[in-house]
Amino acid sequence: MIRAQLKLVRRLWALNPPRALHIRVGKWTAAAMAREFARQGAKVGVLARREDRLRQLCDEVRAAGGTAEYAVADAADRTAVHAGLKSLAERLGPCDVLVANAGVGAHNTATDLN
Repeated sequence: MIRAQLKLVRRLWALNPPRALHIRVGKWTAAAMAREFARQGAKVGVLARREDRLRQLCDEVRAAGGTAEYAVADAADRTAVHAGLKSLAERLGPCDVLVANAGVGAHNTATDLN
């Protein structure tokens, strides 16, 4: 599945490279996507609970010549997520692509979500 996602990313980049991407990184799939987006020239903002993983990923992206910033937040905490995304936008600029890759349980209908 990750190969298909990365193939789509490459097609989108050919049209117009995004200025910034904010992605929730918790699993290797999300980290791989962030690395590929950065390799393709996007500024990458990552958001997750584990600061050690975020810092490591951003260090890897920067070492490869990319731009990466992180914010620490639990995806289950809406206020923390909004604050983290705002912080990333202030440091990286407006977000053109947002990958919402968090697994949070919600017992609502689609019409109840906002």
